[in-house]
Amino acid sequence: LAHTSRTMPVRYDLSIINGQPQNPLFSEASVQKLIEEFETRDDDIFVCAYVKSGMTWTQQIINLILNEGNEPLKTYSEAVPWLETAFAGG
Repeated sequence: LAHTSRTMPVRYDLSIINGQPQNPLFSEASVQKLIEEFETRDDDIFVCAYVKSGMTWTQQIINLILNEGNEPLKTYSEAVPWLETAFAGG
């Protein structure tokens, strides 16, 4: 008995800011502020991926690797922040 399931394509209406697709909930001004004001540290690790490609899963793996497989002391959102949310308020 074979079961056939159909998947529906997911459509994301992304904003284009500086030629790059962005979450439509973030204003262009907030993304521009992030670009202009963000300062990196020597120990920063960047995980870059496209929408719905496993970013959160990858970030969690990196967080566990950095903590040698132990439960981290920081919460997930503290240890692995999303840059875009830093200035999401606009």
